[in-house]
Parts: sequence; C-alpha cells; structure tokens
Amino acid sequence: MSSELLIAGAAALVASGCAWLVARQRAVAAERRRVTSFAERSGLELGEARAGRELGQLAEQVEELQRRAARASRSELRLRVAEEESARLRCILETLPDGVMVFEGGERLVAANAAARKLLRCPEDGAPALATARGDAELLAAIREVLRADLARGLCARKVELAGRGERERAIWRVRALVADGEACTGVPRAVLLLEDQSFEEASARMRSEFVYGVSHELKTPLTSIQASLEMLVEDEEDGGGVAAEDRSRLLHLAHGESVRLARMIQELLELARVEAGITQVRRERVEVAPLLGELREAHRPLAERKSIELDWRVSPYVPALQGDRELLRQALVNLISNAIKYTPEGGRVELDAALEGEELSIAVTDTGIGIGPEDLPRIFDKFYRASQAQSSRIPGTGLGLPLARYLVESHGGRIEVESVLGQGSTFRVRLPVLAAGGEEPVLQLASIGGWSGGAA
Repeated sequence: MSSELLIAGAAALVASGCAWLVARQRAVAAERRRVTSFAERSGLELGEARAGRELGQLAEQVEELQRRAARASRSELRLRVAEEESARLRCILETLPDGVMVFEGGERLVAANAAARKLLRCPEDGAPALATARGDAELLAAIREVLRADLARGLCARKVELAGRGERERAIWRVRALVADGEACTGVPRAVLLLEDQSFEEASARMRSEFVYGVSHELKTPLTSIQASLEMLVEDEEDGGGVAAEDRSRLLHLAHGESVRLARMIQELLELARVEAGITQVRRERVEVAPLLGELREAHRPLAERKSIELDWRVSPYVPALQGDRELLRQALVNLISNAIKYTPEGGRVELDAALEGEELSIAVTDTGIGIGPEDLPRIFDKFYRASQAQSSRIPGTGLGLPLARYLVESHGGRIEVESVLGQGSTFRVRLPVLAAGGEEPVLQLASIGGWSGGAA
C-alpha cells in the first residue's frame, strides 16, 4: 500500500513535473516570441529613425543645392546683363567718329576702337600697338608726347594738322588725355586718350572769320560810295553850287543805289538771324507768279544793263498761282537772279524759264558765268561758304544769299536743285508744289508774256 502510494506519488510528481515543463516551455516560447517581436519592432523603428536622419540631411543638401543654383542663376543673369552692356558700349565705341585708346604702364596700348585703329594704321593680324602703327608720324609723336606728360597734374592736349592732297582736305586732330586713373584699380598706371576730329570746328571758325571779313567789306564798300557822293554834294553846296546838274544827279543816283544795296545786305543778315532763331512767319496767301516774275525782270534790268548782260525770260503761257508768302518767295528769287548777274562776266546772258512740270512749278535761273567746281557744289548752300571761283575772282559777297534762298523755298514745301560746269555757267532750279493749302486743285493763270521774252539790253 505504501509502495503504491509511493509509486502514485512519484507518478503524480512526474506528471506535475511534466506539466510544469510543458507550461515552462510554453512560457519560454511565448517569451521568445515576445522578445522576437520586440526585437523586430525595435529594428524597424531604428531603421526608420536612421532613414529620417538621412532624409533630413538629404533635404538640407537639396536646399543648399537650390540656394547655390539660385546664386548661380543670379550670377549668370548679372553676367549676361554685363555682357549685353559691354556689347552695347563696344558698339558705341566702335561707331564713334573719334578715336579712343586705352594705355597701361606708359605706352602699352591695351584697347583701341575702329577710328583709332584706322588713324594709327595698325596691322589687322595682331593687337594694336604704337610700335607697329604705321600712321602719320606727327600724330604718333603727339600721342607719345601726351602719354609722357605729367597727367597727374591735369588733362593734357595737343593739336595735330594732317595735310591731305589739297588745302580743302586737311584734317585737324586733337590728342587729349581724357582720363588718368592711376593705380587705384589695376595696380598699373592707365590713361585713356581721345583723338578728336577738329576739322569741322576749324572750318567753321575759318568761315566765321571769312564771313566777318566779307560783311565788313560789303558794308564798307557802299558806305564809302555813299559818303564820297554826299561829301561832294555838301562841298558843292558850301562852295555855291558849281557842280553841273548832270553830275549832281549822277552822285545822287550813286548814293541811292549804294544805300539800296546796303539796306538789302542788312535785310539778309536780319532775315538769316530770324531764320536761325525760328521766328520767321510764312503767310499763306494767293501768289500770282507771272506778275511777280515780270517785276523781278524789270527790277534787275538796270544791273544787267550796266554789265551788258542779256536777260531772257521764257515763261510758259500757263503758270500756276501758288499758296505762299509773296515777299519771301520774291526774296528767294531775287537772291538767285542777282547772283546770276553778279557772277556772269560782261556781255553774258541770264535766262529764266518758268513752266508747270507735273504737280510742280519749275523756275530755272541759268547764267553763262564763272560756274561752280564739283568740290564746291555740296557746300554752296552752307552759311558763310563761298566757292573757290567766287573768292579767286574777288567778287564781293557774304555767302548768305543761297542759304537764305534755300530756306525760304523749303519753307514753302519746295526745293532748289543746282547744276554747274566750271567756266561755263550754272542753273539753279526752284521747284514748288502747285497744290493749294487744303489739297485744292492748282489755280492756273494765263501769263501775259508780251514784252517779256528777249534781251534786256
């Protein structure tokens, strides 16, 4: 009984031990599963944290790249703007008529625009340099003189006159140190030199001097004649009137003629001054052309007769009446006709042809005078300018008549054309529009030409 109890107790003990072992195994397995699950979860969280840190670093790198890209874009934009500005400045410099040169360290030429390269005659296959320049020796010497001057004391300039093939082809250049910036930026002394073409300014100054001389001479001549005539008449009056009536009449007519000439000259000067000031008023009224041309012929007949010059007026039976200022048109034609008579030798001929050509009235004044050289034709309408032949023949004049005539014609919408052969004569043709103001049809007028055609002598 005791043994059975022992066996039963042992069996129970074994059974309970087995049950404990099974339970323990289950608990261990559960714990293993829990630990494994926790380990798996912990590993995932660690991976996500590590990935988050890496993504943050990547985002910072992306932002830095974006900032660098923005800076690069702004730098590229500034560079492009600078390149465009540089191209514009280069274009401006290259098209300047004056030469621009940049020197560093004395005579080392580092830049020159097209005008400067042309003047220096630098070789095209290399950089511009004074040592290889083949320009005018006097110009190169002036450049070196300016460079060697003490630029720190102020701007330095030298004027150089380069003679061409003739007197009228002279070129006058001024070499001027425009900027001397020292060593502030590059550490190398730098100077900018400007080659300025002074030819036009010199020519203008010369023409002004010639104009003053011409005006003085023109004013002096009639004044001298008037003064002499009046002095003789005054002396005759004081002496009891011994001068013959014929001589008294001649002196009076001489004084009157010279006073008219003087008044006309002063009128031209005043009119030109008004033109330059822009205060000349052009009236718009009906101008009967045929009677006006007849008046001009009769007005110039005495002057032509004194030189035995034949006046031949050929006016078309139909000439249009114009819309314009009669006095201004008259003055323009007076200047052309009087010039033709003045520059035609004795025994010559002056013709006036007036006709309708299309929608224009053509009035041509032709003379057999001294003519105008081809080198003078482009400038004969410049103020104060007188052609070489007029100066060499010592015919007095101010150089104002043609510029004034052109302005007066152009103020009526017309133009003046000129043809000339040296030694044979000239033709000045005035072309005026015949349409009236407001686009009306041209008004035609039958010209009474009886007693017009033929010579004045």
